[in-house]
Amino acid sequence: MPLSASPQLLQLLLGLALCLFGWLCYWGGLHVLGALVGVALGMGLGWLAIRAGELYNAAVPVLGACALIGALIGIFLIRQIHRGFFLVAGALVGLVAGLQVVLWLQATGEWGDWLKPTGAATGLVLGAGLFLLLSRHIIILITAVIGAAMAATAYAFRDPLLLFLIFFFGALILQTGVVRLLRLPSWNDPPRDGG
Repeated sequence: MPLSASPQLLQLLLGLALCLFGWLCYWGGLHVLGALVGVALGMGLGWLAIRAGELYNAAVPVLGACALIGALIGIFLIRQIHRGFFLVAGALVGLVAGLQVVLWLQATGEWGDWLKPTGAATGLVLGAGLFLLLSRHIIILITAVIGAAMAATAYAFRDPLLLFLIFFFGALILQTGVVRLLRLPSWNDPPRDGG
């Protein structure tokens, strides 16, 4: 009988991988995606330069240099897109939360018209700042939820909710520990002395 993986086994393994290494998969995948897109664009522009300058004898070094430069630019740009996404998401969540606080305050007493724009602006800035500051933890939380849900529902376990909670809290602890153990720098960490 040939060894084959069932869809449930693949779901369980993928869920466990997300539980254990979700942040690393996300952060590594983000960089790989940026590098691949950068390499493709760099090589495309390099090929255009080769054809325009009729540098066919130097095609390999030109394409290699363009691919390397494109990969580095792609990684840089995808990190900026990542930050921009968290900035916008945090600003929107903060805006909604700020307006909800304003509505609650206005319902409980007399407040002037100045409260709505002030609450909205405060929520916007606080939300954006918090999402940027906590982006690593947000990713860990999201990958832990997805991984735990996938692992807990892969098979018809007796109590999937209990299994979900075990996987979820285990994933939070393990991913946070792995990130701290590897001492991976975050984009908002201060520079270390001596390098």
